Amino acid sequence: MSYAWSGLISWKLAGLFIAGGIAGGWCGGRVAKLLSVRHGALNSVFASIIIVVALYMLARNLMLF
Repeated sequence: MSYAWSGLISWKLAGLFIAGGIAGGWCGGRVAKLLSVRHGALNSVFASIIIVVALYMLARNLMLF
């Protein structure tokens, strides 16, 4: 609250983050509901995303050398 009272919060940016979080949560819930029909599909999608992000981070770190 002290940051807000001091004027150190960009409310426009905070609003974008809040809206993105709400939209992402809503979309994620719908996708999870669709994937829950197939046993293990949600776990497979989650694992795939983790692997892709890890490979991306590894590639970016290797390009620094």
